[in-house]
Amino acid sequence: MNGNTIINKINKNASLLLLEDQLINELSGILRMLWSVFVKIKEERRWFGFN
Repeated sequence: MNGNTIINKINKNASLLLLEDQLINELSGILRMLWSVFVKIKEERRWFGFN
């Protein structure tokens, strides 16, 4: 294993980590959106007299 292969492995791992980061960001954004929709629905149901 020469220096280039090691550098390539490090680069691959780094780009995988970046992808993971982006996925986590998108997922948390989606979750936040769903949560706010859920909260709005709960508030509206209370407004109309449902429990």
